[in-house]
Amino acid sequence: MLSLPTYETLKLSQPKPHVTLVELNRPTKLNTMNKQLFDDLKTCFEQLNIDKTCRAVVLSGAGKAFSSGKFFLFH
Repeated sequence: MLSLPTYETLKLSQPKPHVTLVELNRPTKLNTMNKQLFDDLKTCFEQLNIDKTCRAVVLSGAGKAFSSGKFFLFH
C-alpha cells in the first residue's frame, strides 16, 4: 500500500513491510460498532483485498477495549 487511506473511525499504519494494522478508533466509546465503523471496515477490507503489497492484517482497538459490541439506540 503506497499511501494509507484515512477513515473516520479507523486508524491505519504499517508496522512492518507487507503488514497493515487496522485499529478501531473510537476509544471514548470503547470502540462500539456503529454504522460508520461498519462502513469504514467494509471499505477498508475491500481495499486491502486488492492491495497486492498487503500480506497480513492485524485488527486492534484503540484505548482500553477492543470493542464493547454493537451500538443499539432505543427510542
